[in-house]
Amino acid sequence: MAKRFGLAIVGGTFDHFHRGHEALLSKAFAVADRVFVGVCDEKMARRKPFSANVEPFSVRMAAVRAFAKKKRASARAKTVKISDVFGPRWAWSGADAIVVTKDTIGGAMAINRARKKAGLGKARVIVCPFVAAQDGSRISSAQIRLGRMDRNGKVFLSKKAFSSTLAMPASLAPVLRRPFGTLLLEPGAARKAAAFLKKQKPVFVATVGDATFHNLSALGATPGLAIVDAVELRAPCKIPKQLPKKRLVVSNPAGKITPSLVFAIRNAVASSLSGGVPVAIIVRGEEDLAILPVILALPPGSVALYGQPSRGIVAVKVSEQSKAETLRLLSRFKKRGF
Repeated sequence: MAKRFGLAIVGGTFDHFHRGHEALLSKAFAVADRVFVGVCDEKMARRKPFSANVEPFSVRMAAVRAFAKKKRASARAKTVKISDVFGPRWAWSGADAIVVTKDTIGGAMAINRARKKAGLGKARVIVCPFVAAQDGSRISSAQIRLGRMDRNGKVFLSKKAFSSTLAMPASLAPVLRRPFGTLLLEPGAARKAAAFLKKQKPVFVATVGDATFHNLSALGATPGLAIVDAVELRAPCKIPKQLPKKRLVVSNPAGKITPSLVFAIRNAVASSLSGGVPVAIIVRGEEDLAILPVILALPPGSVALYGQPSRGIVAVKVSEQSKAETLRLLSRFKKRGF
């Protein structure tokens, strides 16, 4: 029978509380009578990759406490805000176990060095395995913040799901003609869209469509990703002069979503987020359906804008819900070979 500990300590940011967090806390609850859970404060959270999308401390703390309640461990779990890897002295000096994942072993070693300096023996370091996402990678808050997977490890733009061209069935045409988000009507749709962005303060902006990009950029709104096809209202047009210099060119027939379009979008978003430089995708064919993989590629808290001919501009606020709805729509598409 495995040894049971008196007090185990575990810490983390617990951002976008996911299955990996559940496994970590479940391990701590399973091995110890009492568990100290340190939740990183705002300053520590700001050191995380893509920290603009880290949830507020109150949300993260509430998620930890809700899970402890779900596991019927609230009475023996103490949750506290921490500002370093140690937490309060009574916790690290009184613990006989430290529960970590592979990437936080360094913190456990630092605690044991502090214990040795204080004349205490080493606490047992218990390593909890990572929880795998759908594609075999680990579920992580960083990947969720970037919009690449959900809290259960569902990968939004996986190679397996988008290895074939997707063809839109005729039955979906009326559904796709409905706005996915807020319809900003003409006249003055571009000015309304610019005001919408100013109010929302999105973490990332993408545009789909030549007119949408042209009209917004003329008002000083520069998207991190712009997708155009040199067509406006079914008539050829020139590539907008203001289009970002960093460009990708892909082929995508009308009524379809090709793997090359999907992965160009995924790579362009990743490049723009990491380098801070806007990226354009020029589609040879048609970009009308590109809004769907764009929603899946963007981080939560982003805004994607696309045009509705003769009506205005649609602003889509990207969230876990909008991504789930997009996946449901795409599940109705027909798979075609290359």
